[in-house]
Amino acid sequence: MQRQVPVIGVAAQFVAMIVILLVMAAILWILFVLPADNYGMCSGGKPSTFPWSAEPLTFWMSRQIDDLAGIPADRPLTFGDLRNVGVNLEMVTTCLTMGRPFRIPFEHDLFYFCPRRTPTFLSWLRR
Repeated sequence: MQRQVPVIGVAAQFVAMIVILLVMAAILWILFVLPADNYGMCSGGKPSTFPWSAEPLTFWMSRQIDDLAGIPADRPLTFGDLRNVGVNLEMVTTCLTMGRPFRIPFEHDLFYFCPRRTPTFLSWLRR
């Protein structure tokens, strides 16, 4: 007599192997892919690797606004520049970590930043 393998046991082993593989894939993604992608944070404009692509939108828009304001290329347009000509620009952003909105310009020093990310722009934030 031949021995029969229970179908339920084989199916349970197959499902267990799939679950183990999915958990291993998630762990590898968290350890390697997520940090390489800057944890999903947007840099604001990353030069494209495609030779036919145009300048990133945020860089182009910043350059256009600076040109219209007559600001030299070595410094950004600041809230202070706008305030000096009578423009009171206020914006709202959302901090997903805290789950609440904030008004820009900030009233308090609540947030940290890495000065190595965009040194030209961040040097103006410290003033």
